[in-house]
Amino acid sequence: MGIKLPQYTIEEYKKQPSFLLKMVTPIFVIVSFFAGYFINAYLSEQSVSRLSERNITLEENISKKDDKIAQLETQIQHLITEQQVKQEALIKLQMDYKAAINEHNSLKSDINFYERLLSPNEENKGLRVFESSITEISQNSYRYKLTLVQKLERANIVSGKVEIMLNGTKDGKPQSINITENQDSGFSFKYFNHLIFTISLPPGFNAQELVVKLFPQKSKTVEYKVDWNTLINSGAK
Repeated sequence: MGIKLPQYTIEEYKKQPSFLLKMVTPIFVIVSFFAGYFINAYLSEQSVSRLSERNITLEENISKKDDKIAQLETQIQHLITEQQVKQEALIKLQMDYKAAINEHNSLKSDINFYERLLSPNEENKGLRVFESSITEISQNSYRYKLTLVQKLERANIVSGKVEIMLNGTKDGKPQSINITENQDSGFSFKYFNHLIFTISLPPGFNAQELVVKLFPQKSKTVEYKVDWNTLINSGAK
């Protein structure tokens, strides 16, 4: 019977890491996490702060722009109002100018009238038609102005009536229209008298000559004739 010897196995010794070494990695991870969190929070806070400051700056700029816009709107409104006032003033000035021109022309016309009336070259014919003029009011409707005068020296009041006949043709036949038939045709004056009449032409009437007759109460009839076309085209006197 033999003797059984014990058997041994030789293995390489492996050194186990210490507890501290085992905790380094988790600690690093935890520290990194919190560091990242706080850094991110800090950076976020800084970003929010900068954005807030930027927002405040923008709001201030907007407020300034609003003030500027309000000022410009006020200036524009002032200019518009000023322009309106200037425009109204210009219109009034133009109206005053036209009125002054019309008054000036009227005065010149009056002066011319009196100069001709008092002119030594003007023959003293007693009662007469001094001038006549016509203005078109509308189609076939006219305003006829007649001025009567008499001698100026030792003048007395002269009274009477005026008859105005407009001779012409209609449908190729002679026809006369009594202009003064339904109008006030009386006159009474010492030196001169302006009379106004309305002339309305019937359709198809071809006017040719205007005949004015003066019937004073104490003297002979005075007759005055003027060509219609001459009166219309040149305002014959």
